Amino acid sequence: MTSLAPLKSVNILITGANRGIGIGLVREILKQVKGVNNLFAGCRNPDEAKELQTLSSQNPSVKIVKIDVSSDESIRVAAVSYFAF
Repeated sequence: MTSLAPLKSVNILITGANRGIGIGLVREILKQVKGVNNLFAGCRNPDEAKELQTLSSQNPSVKIVKIDVSSDESIRVAAVSYFAF
């Protein structure tokens, strides 16, 4: 089995990133994954996501994204606003 070449650009989107498994994934990715360019941490209420705000202030790769995956309009707005890179 051959190993994969290192990625030149790592962009990750996690939804539900303000609690539970989502915030756990954010923490672990920050600890274990090297070279993350953008870690988009999606949640419905960014103003209430205190731990995400702290992680974002300590890690410039963390971008808090307002998104509600049950709303097509919210997904469209997030895609246009954040993911046009």
